[in-house]
Amino acid sequence: RKQLRSKIGYQVSNNTDRIYVYSDTEGSTCLGSVLKSEIEECDRKAFPSWLQEQGSEWQEEVEHFVQEWNRLRAIERKQLGDKVISMPLSFALSSIVNKSTGSEIFERHSSELPFAEFSNLCGWCGKNRAGWEEPGRSDSKFCSFQCSEEFSVCAASSAVRRQLYELEKGVCQLCGLDASALYKRIKALPKGPERQTALMNTDFRLRGNLEKILSNPVEGDFWQADHIKPVAEGGGKVDIAGFRTLCTRCHECETGCLMQRQKLKATALAAKGTKDIRKFFAK
Repeated sequence: RKQLRSKIGYQVSNNTDRIYVYSDTEGSTCLGSVLKSEIEECDRKAFPSWLQEQGSEWQEEVEHFVQEWNRLRAIERKQLGDKVISMPLSFALSSIVNKSTGSEIFERHSSELPFAEFSNLCGWCGKNRAGWEEPGRSDSKFCSFQCSEEFSVCAASSAVRRQLYELEKGVCQLCGLDASALYKRIKALPKGPERQTALMNTDFRLRGNLEKILSNPVEGDFWQADHIKPVAEGGGKVDIAGFRTLCTRCHECETGCLMQRQKLKATALAAKGTKDIRKFFAK
């Protein structure tokens, strides 16, 4: 079973959720395709004929692939989508991440392109722009839409929120709260007691001036684009995969944990080279 698993290649369409199954991990021989929803229904009799012909072991492997795929974050599925991959998905994902978040990623808060002075090169990745003929983008400073999006994430926090919302829809990745839907519900209510009552009926607690938030709520009060690896711990140079959606409450908890870690680290550093006073009294 393990040997069969390592030989099967998969390719999931980002647009249709259709899964293409290959007899090899290089993607040279496609056996057929199936919609992810067809596998999720768990009715093997309704599987496409090509998959039924492969036998129960193949069917079980495809089912296992779909289970692993569904455990991924939306950002991770987008990263692996349209690529020929194999199991385990954690290995496939680590390979993609290692390529996309290396030292070539420009400082997130910089507004300058690293290759801006070279007119024939992509301002972001440095590759030759010749031959890129995407409609309406002939005067672009980038070699592809992907480079344009990666740079926009690194250059502006608003781009981070926009792209993150497209993938995770404002749903907190820790507690599961649909913070965007809560914001829209509060925003739609009349100013005054109704908004406060609606908030009090939830477990959600807002940061900042409550009066201001109730009178003029904005989506940034309800959810944050959070660095999965904090900037203070080396997570500053990342693309969109280095972020996650957190509701304000979870974000404050994570920030509190970070501050505690930083405080312990500072204490340990200050104590370095000193002796333990308990050893003195133990004599």
